[in-house]
Amino acid sequence: MLFREFPIPTIDEILQDICTRRVIPRELHKRVIAIAHEGHVGARATKFHLRTKVWWSGIDKDIEKYVQAMDPNLLRDRKHWN
Repeated sequence: MLFREFPIPTIDEILQDICTRRVIPRELHKRVIAIAHEGHVGARATKFHLRTKVWWSGIDKDIEKYVQAMDPNLLRDRKHWN
């Protein structure tokens, strides 16, 4: 089986998911990312962890910039993984 079908969520399920996350004020974004990134888990794990708990506009971009600034060799080393 090459493709797996996923049920399309209802609007109520989408709203419930959105409504369970906390909107974080701009002045706390960096602090929240720093806490989630403790242990240098990488951008993907940090995004996954934060997306289930909090929300703000541009969260993915902010996480990527933070992780890149904290781990400057990450992007260079990633080229060797492929």
